[in-house]
Amino acid sequence: KKRLDSPINFAAASWSGLSVDSSNNIYLCGEFSYEWVDSESLLVKLNENGDIIWKKTFNGSLSGANSYFNSLTISPSNNIYISFDSNNNTGDISRDTGIVKINSSGDILWQKIIRGFGTEWPGASIVLDSSENVYFCFRDVVLNSPGNRSGVGLAKFTSNGDLVYNKHIT
Repeated sequence: KKRLDSPINFAAASWSGLSVDSSNNIYLCGEFSYEWVDSESLLVKLNENGDIIWKKTFNGSLSGANSYFNSLTISPSNNIYISFDSNNNTGDISRDTGIVKINSSGDILWQKIIRGFGTEWPGASIVLDSSENVYFCFRDVVLNSPGNRSGVGLAKFTSNGDLVYNKHIT
């Protein structure tokens, strides 16, 4: 049993993603809050023995608002792909969702906000193909359409972050 001692209050963290890279390093993503007030995205890298190698917070660096990591996957080259959502600080209920690519040192390589057809809600899944193209699905709700149409958004990005397509599936 390992205890993650840190200045970050891990007890106040909500973990949403877990993966292991080709070197058996463990990655955890989620969010935590300072005294239950403001939340930040958190990514922690541990070695195979559960010892912390590094931990990074990403509040405000993803979309300029409070952002929350949802799920993650790791490529064979040990790049980390994480889905996130963020409130857009406009006072309405709309949210943005997106993907961030991070290297094994915890540095952001690129990030993309998904502009769907309505209000994009948290990304459900990220998968990679053999060329490290990224497939990302998310809930897509069109609020001002008849009956507030909802469905699934599906986006594909190249490994360099170029958008190939963004579709709404009902």
